[in-house]
Amino acid sequence: MTENGVRTGILITVLMIALYMGVSSAQANLPSSTDPQYENLWVKVWDGTLKSGESITSGDYLFRVICGEEVEVDVYMKKDFIGRIPLAPGESRKIGNMMILLDDVYDDSSCRMEIMKYERVRLWSPTSMINVKEGENVWGDIVVEGVNQNEVVLRLHYDTYNVSVGEFVELESKRVYLDSINNGIATLIVYERSRPDLMLELNITTEMVCEGIVKNVGGADAINISITYWIEDKEKTEIMNVFEPEQMFEFEEFIPHVQKPYPQEVQVGLYVKGYDPYGEAIEKSVVKSAEIPASLSLKKRVEYKNGVLNVVIELEDKKETVEGKLVDVPAPSFYPERFERYLKVDGDVTVQYQAYPTSETVPKTYVSPPAQFIIDGTHIVSSNECEFTVWGAMLTAHLSVVGKEIVLKIENIGNKEAKNVLIKDSLTGRSWEFDEVRDSVILRYGVPWGVYEIPPVEVYYEDGSMKKTLSNSLRLKEKVVPDITEPISYIIMFVLMFLIPIVVSVWEVKRK
Repeated sequence: MTENGVRTGILITVLMIALYMGVSSAQANLPSSTDPQYENLWVKVWDGTLKSGESITSGDYLFRVICGEEVEVDVYMKKDFIGRIPLAPGESRKIGNMMILLDDVYDDSSCRMEIMKYERVRLWSPTSMINVKEGENVWGDIVVEGVNQNEVVLRLHYDTYNVSVGEFVELESKRVYLDSINNGIATLIVYERSRPDLMLELNITTEMVCEGIVKNVGGADAINISITYWIEDKEKTEIMNVFEPEQMFEFEEFIPHVQKPYPQEVQVGLYVKGYDPYGEAIEKSVVKSAEIPASLSLKKRVEYKNGVLNVVIELEDKKETVEGKLVDVPAPSFYPERFERYLKVDGDVTVQYQAYPTSETVPKTYVSPPAQFIIDGTHIVSSNECEFTVWGAMLTAHLSVVGKEIVLKIENIGNKEAKNVLIKDSLTGRSWEFDEVRDSVILRYGVPWGVYEIPPVEVYYEDGSMKKTLSNSLRLKEKVVPDITEPISYIIMFVLMFLIPIVVSVWEVKRK
């Protein structure tokens, strides 16, 4: 026998021993034939591309690929070299309870492989529990043919199956398990094939702690699950060879940070990859952002008194001296429209400025937007927004002509009643006085017939601060002409009453 023949014989002998040991180990873990949830099958635990010389570890085995004119795989078990296996594309080899499959070879420098393992996995989940007696249907065409003391006879079409208590039978796409028999009534549990379903949760607490959960909420095992979670550029990975239904993986990680005057954003993520028992890939992820609070804080408040808005901004820096630009907008309808100031903050700083209402400022509740402290032109620290109320009365007037009347509507759009209201109409010389106007007043009055350009109505009142006010919004912008067609028609009729008899008399004289 040649030296190569001896080596080949030794390699075959070693591989046969490894195969026997692996299969014996697998057989020792075979599930009980009475357990309806589990099944033995080859499940994929890894697939991917390896360059020549690279290796992959799965369980107790390490496989190192050598690519050339043909592909060979060096096999190690618990760091001990077992042997070298030649593989062609599409070919597989079993080593113990493992199997390697060569999918393809790329330019004699890398190859794509799959690794499978003979596993006892949960594939079936209960869907219903029923109590039946002889002659009743279990599910669809499955019928109870007979019920004995310790077994039932099930019939599916023309085939019958004897099932003892504690055992099951697989019929069509279901497993029927006999749980118990009492007084001729059999309790059956029906199982169906299921799949894993991974649920991911990722939360960030106010204490800057990242909390994550991965849970199998499906009815079957997930295989070779890789759980990776990271904070910025630091990550950790956990491997779960079998991830059972209802099994849960939890973690907590403190988010490390250096506090700065402005808020910072960090990303945290959770990524899960693995397989279902049928070799289909499972891949899920979730990413969230966390904001590290700034050491510089701003608080803003506004006070409105005697027609002036006083804005107070308080700055506090807990870490270091910082320089920047303070920018604020007091509120709509107030001057100045924009406030800016460059300043240095070291500890506590308070900034105050005043704003004044415009002539169109309506008494109501205003929202003053947040102030901002801008550092280096890009980093922004914002304050709270705040509300304030301008109290007072504000009257508006609207003139219109309706038929033979002029209608004057005085409306209070403020938030307090107007006191001592005086309304003057220079066209008619009339005036009206009211102690107060809360909502609105409507006045109707007539004018002599004619065509007029109605002059402005003057309205005087006292607002909530008892200040004499003349509204600037009460001028009419258009000419208003009262309806004079009716008096003209009366004049024409009156003239005709006198002219008709005269015309008739003249006509009769001429006829004679």
